[in-house]
Amino acid sequence: SSSVSLDAAFHPSFRTKAKTTKRKVASQWYNSRINKFSEGGLIGMRMRTDEELDSDGLFVERFQRRRTQVRNRIEYERAQRPPNPEYDPKQTVTKLLHGLSHPHDPIRHFGVKVLLESSTKEWLRVLTQSAGVTKTMSKASIIDDDLDLISSSLYRAMIRPNQQFQILVGEDEDFLVDFPTDTVQLDEGECWVECRLRGMTTDELLVVLGWTLQKEETEGAWLVHKIDWQDFRESYRPGIGREEWERICG
Repeated sequence: SSSVSLDAAFHPSFRTKAKTTKRKVASQWYNSRINKFSEGGLIGMRMRTDEELDSDGLFVERFQRRRTQVRNRIEYERAQRPPNPEYDPKQTVTKLLHGLSHPHDPIRHFGVKVLLESSTKEWLRVLTQSAGVTKTMSKASIIDDDLDLISSSLYRAMIRPNQQFQILVGEDEDFLVDFPTDTVQLDEGECWVECRLRGMTTDELLVVLGWTLQKEETEGAWLVHKIDWQDFRESYRPGIGREEWERICG
């Protein structure tokens, strides 16, 4: 087999020759296909020009560049979201709510996926059952095999008509997040956080959530173990006096 030195490979004349050779090979393959189809009676096909072959190469190059940009954006966003040991309980809740309210940034259902990844195995089991997944599986197998399906199904369940949890995924009134009290430490490695969703323009109290979080043993990040829900909107009032708490997805 023949070899080419690096100096020769980077010489302009060699690059032009290589480009011409690739173009020639592509043209020969395409023309052979034309001849084959023409023998079968197909008409209206023609030989592709050098400009068209160059255009295809440019399209592939742009596609690969765009794919790399999307991957980099996903990696960046992933590093900014929970679970993250650098975030305290309130920061964890804030990041999760922000991601859910923009569920398709940077890709579809990304905000819901982050919630799944930021859940304990017990809460993840509740979410998967709410998404219609009833088979028993470990957290690792869910993350590896079924994350896209579960996040998509859970999102569809949350945006159903007259579904009170639409507000979490940006399908209802815009809201601000307020933490009226300090974080309550429960058992070791477990805490409870109350947060309130208020209308962005009206400041009206919409929903009160109680988040039970547990600290991950390996990385030390806070994970969602349970979410309680008290709705103050007229359409979803939980009961007389509005004193009842309802479990999300429970």
